Amino acid sequence: MIARLMHENGRMMTASSYATTWVFKLDERTTHMSVVATGRNQPPIPATPDSVRYVLSGFSSSPAIPLDVVGMLEVCGYLMETSVVHYEFAALAVEKALQALERMLRLAVAPSSRPGMAGLIKQLGQRVSLRPELSEFLTDMVRLRNDWVGHPQNVGVYPLVIAFGLLRHIHAAIAEVASLQLD
Repeated sequence: MIARLMHENGRMMTASSYATTWVFKLDERTTHMSVVATGRNQPPIPATPDSVRYVLSGFSSSPAIPLDVVGMLEVCGYLMETSVVHYEFAALAVEKALQALERMLRLAVAPSSRPGMAGLIKQLGQRVSLRPELSEFLTDMVRLRNDWVGHPQNVGVYPLVIAFGLLRHIHAAIAEVASLQLD
């Protein structure tokens, strides 16, 4: 049985060639939402794996982003792709992106210390002059994480367009923090 699973048509299967017979029904809550905001006279762009990948491909990045943070953002992308099968994965993607943001802050400021996200933002602001918009966004992300996304009593389920908007801004903040010239 295992040998049959490991080979397809006599060839050894690799991670990139793994064939599956699993069929998933797309989550109608997700596929009836637009992945981006559209104009009043424009049709919505339905959530499909391809449309999700396309939107994610346009997010900010930087070669200065550490590999472990890049890995967390990749997981975030996979969760968004999977949200077309199970809508709640979009909220998990936002939570994972906030973890990546905190990790980026920690690596930029104090890799071995234990301050919380608010403390990391304060330390970053003491070391480098932050754009006011970035400082405000980072502070808002602490509140979003603590009061809405990460708190078990307030776990949000929200339209994909909001999830994508949050992810776009979190990616941009991570790229900007990674690119800061710290002492």
